[in-house]
Amino acid sequence: AMKELERIAQQEGQYDEFMTILREIRRYPHGRQDTEIDRWWTRRELDTKDRPAAITRREVIFRKAPNDASNILSLARLYEQEKDVPRAQAKYEYLYKTTENPMQYAQTLSLFYYRTGMHNKAHDLFKSLLQKANSDAAKADAYLVYGQFLSLSDPGAAQVMYDNARKLMPKNVKVLGSYSNFLEFQARKASGRGEGPKARQLWAASVALLQEAIRGSEQVEGLRKVLYRRMMDAGMLDKAKQGYETLLRENPKNVEARYGLSMVYYSMGDMDAAVAQCDAAVKTDPNYGRIYLLRGSICRARSDMDGAVKEVAKAVTIQPLNLVFRLELAKLYIEM
Repeated sequence: AMKELERIAQQEGQYDEFMTILREIRRYPHGRQDTEIDRWWTRRELDTKDRPAAITRREVIFRKAPNDASNILSLARLYEQEKDVPRAQAKYEYLYKTTENPMQYAQTLSLFYYRTGMHNKAHDLFKSLLQKANSDAAKADAYLVYGQFLSLSDPGAAQVMYDNARKLMPKNVKVLGSYSNFLEFQARKASGRGEGPKARQLWAASVALLQEAIRGSEQVEGLRKVLYRRMMDAGMLDKAKQGYETLLRENPKNVEARYGLSMVYYSMGDMDAAVAQCDAAVKTDPNYGRIYLLRGSICRARSDMDGAVKEVAKAVTIQPLNLVFRLELAKLYIEM
């Protein structure tokens, strides 16, 4: 009934009046665990007018279920959005101290400290984690999380943490993958600063770590997709091309590999080959939206703006909630 009333209110242009009524209705009973009410409140928490009531409701849930990690995390974020730092800090720290897996929320707590200028507390947190670690695996995890935190402000110190994790677990796929991701991020930053040689060095190191991770992983296919994409981003187009071609020989219907190969040809400037791969991908999966986005880019490169709009519009039709697709379509309309 409430959903139907909401629909009518939108049609009649009386949505503000409807929301006033609905807020009062939804406030009772506080703390009731109901899927529909929970879903409604999750949406309304974005509205500053509803935030105090949302906090009240989540506090009631907290008193009833003090170990509900999802609720505690949402409550901490609401307090932070309201700029109530002491209460937000209390909830973040409570979650970290009471969870069975502190590492899971160490990054969340450290980022809160970073956002609110409590940098020393963040460093103390990671030092405590390292002291409490009772195995090489636990220490490596602590170094990785510390490295992720330091990468925001001190890449040199962050790299030391990743090196420490690698020394402890030299063949661990998680360690190698995380280190590779860090180097990729630094490569992009170096490239953005115009430091071409340094960026290429970082890209190469990132790719090498991924290759090492693949040799020690059972989930090879997923890592290979990441590797070939990273090779392409790093400008290693020939190697990326060979990789995607290998995946397609293994499975000609692998639409992600077909899309990757299309991207490689597009990056090489071979538009005809890129179009051929796009067409093959569409035959395999006509609902793979990114293919139409790429076909739109090819049309644009050929100065066919009408064709570009048509292709990107197809992507939006397939995935209407994809903001990247919609923004690309908007850019094309602006260019026209």
